[in-house]
Amino acid sequence: MVDTIGPDSATVNLGLLAHGGRIAAIAGRPDLTTVPPFGMAPSVHEIALGAAYTVGDEHSRAQLATMLTELLSLTAEGRLDPMLSRTVSLNEVPSALVELSGRGVRGKIVYVRD
Repeated sequence: MVDTIGPDSATVNLGLLAHGGRIAAIAGRPDLTTVPPFGMAPSVHEIALGAAYTVGDEHSRAQLATMLTELLSLTAEGRLDPMLSRTVSLNEVPSALVELSGRGVRGKIVYVRD
């Protein structure tokens, strides 16, 4: 699972994992204190894309480039599931945002330009 929302969302998603499940947090780490010790054995990964550039480490930047290349390959091969719920038009965006704020949406709602 990849969480792109924030720490609160990552914490909620952490609770949705099966035993040994994995979560990658892009916008903030989940609160690991919500997981009982030795209960579900989650694998938590922090994705700090900007850190490779702010640290100035050439090796880290090269690794980031490799990861991006692999991610693009998986995307091109159709091997990634973005969990798309549905697409909406510009006129539907406000109601979709209200729906998303209720946290009842399973998957992503994506605006597609007309």
